[in-house]
Amino acid sequence: MQKISDFMTRNVQVVRPDESLRRAAQVMDDLNVGSLPVCDLSGLVGMITDRDITVRATAAGLSGDTLVGDVMTGHARWCTSEQTVQEAMQQMSDVQIRRLPVVDAEHRVVGIVSLGDLAMRHQGHVAAALRRISGPSMPDRPASWRLRLPETRTRKDLMATTSPPSSRHPWRKAGYGALGVVVVLVVVVGVCEIVEWPFLRHPLESKLSQILDRPVAFGDKFGVRLLGSVRAHADSMTIGPAPANGPTLLDDAGKPRDFMHADSVKLALGYGTLWDQYRGNGKPIAVRLLDVDGLEVNLKRNADGHANWQFGAAQPATSASSPQMPTFERLNVRNGQVRLVDEPLQITADARVATREGTAEAAAIAASGASTPQVRVATVGEAKIAGPAPFAASGGTASPARQAITIDDNTPGLQVDGKGTYRKAPLLLQLRSSGVLPLAASDTNAIAVPLWLDVTADKTHIRVDGTATALLHFGGLDATFVASGRSLAAVGDALGVTLPTTAKFATHGR
Repeated sequence: MQKISDFMTRNVQVVRPDESLRRAAQVMDDLNVGSLPVCDLSGLVGMITDRDITVRATAAGLSGDTLVGDVMTGHARWCTSEQTVQEAMQQMSDVQIRRLPVVDAEHRVVGIVSLGDLAMRHQGHVAAALRRISGPSMPDRPASWRLRLPETRTRKDLMATTSPPSSRHPWRKAGYGALGVVVVLVVVVGVCEIVEWPFLRHPLESKLSQILDRPVAFGDKFGVRLLGSVRAHADSMTIGPAPANGPTLLDDAGKPRDFMHADSVKLALGYGTLWDQYRGNGKPIAVRLLDVDGLEVNLKRNADGHANWQFGAAQPATSASSPQMPTFERLNVRNGQVRLVDEPLQITADARVATREGTAEAAAIAASGASTPQVRVATVGEAKIAGPAPFAASGGTASPARQAITIDDNTPGLQVDGKGTYRKAPLLLQLRSSGVLPLAASDTNAIAVPLWLDVTADKTHIRVDGTATALLHFGGLDATFVASGRSLAAVGDALGVTLPTTAKFATHGR
């Protein structure tokens, strides 16, 4: 008499009851199996199947973090390695299952046996067991849920009054088949959304690399949701340098720097902006959410106007065109570094950047425009500017000064500290903005927050005092300005506009 030990599969993968359904589903996917034994320190405590995950978790709206012990089938049937094949098949047919875990004397799982393991040598017994397993199973609902027939009608009477055979309506079979396919697809997609499509990491890297025309890599702790938009998270994300001969910053060793590297990143992109980048229509990439603990960005624009933040097939650009920076609906950076080389504007900069979400009170102050943040930009060796003071224009009176508030590093908003050069003149940069001032935004309904800017480069001095909805291109700017210098043309160069060459001047306005 042959024993189970002659047929069972050894070295079985198990899961603990305190592990998540996401972990169990990943193990099933890796091993290409439909069930796993559930064990704790005492031994076998149950079984978890793909059907348990689908019916008891996905259909009930549970998340992938639900514990295996909350969904598993407890009091699972088992056998020992010394039992006979006939005894194991009898158990399978009694409870209509196809697999039995094999345990030792201490109730520890040492293997698993399935009908497939027994099929080659016991075809007759397996066929009989399979017929019993494949028959209609008793419902696992309470008896009170079952449909009860009136006592005056027998089951035979009920069958006699049913509708004609379905063969009279062959289209129904096709409809039921299509409905079944749809249901299966919905269930599969639902399960994949719960476990966050871990197997899509490498295909997504390849597709994004193709769309952005540069290498993209995610860290090992990766997950993505695809319904509605692309929402990804990873312990790290890297977007490589621009293609060969493209604008790229180099490190001290002469090697190309990555365009971006982020740690603990959460990223959300709409399908519309991905389509725009795939078509290469020159539109800036629109980011719905970028939340990172650490961020390094290396930006460069060549003298011909081509920039490394233009993804895909960039449209022809001119040296006078303004940079098409990515737009953000929401941007949170806890520790960022931005390097910039802009040859048309003759700017080099290396800045530390951080954004801090404000409280409701800070947001209300920012929206009212009642306070003015402190922003300082000055050349090396310039006297430190304490705050916005009245400035007398030539031939006019002093412009009104706004009362500044004290803003430190703990103030909610945008913080920038950096240094660089403008037209070979050394620059120092400090920026503090109350409220949440986006680096770049396209939302026309964005709330304007206070902005105070003072720039001194060579003999040119510009001060702007007001509000804006975006920093990089001064979106929604509403401000007063004071300017002085050797020529209006120098001011135009700093602002990216063309102004006539004049004699020494001083002016102010709104």
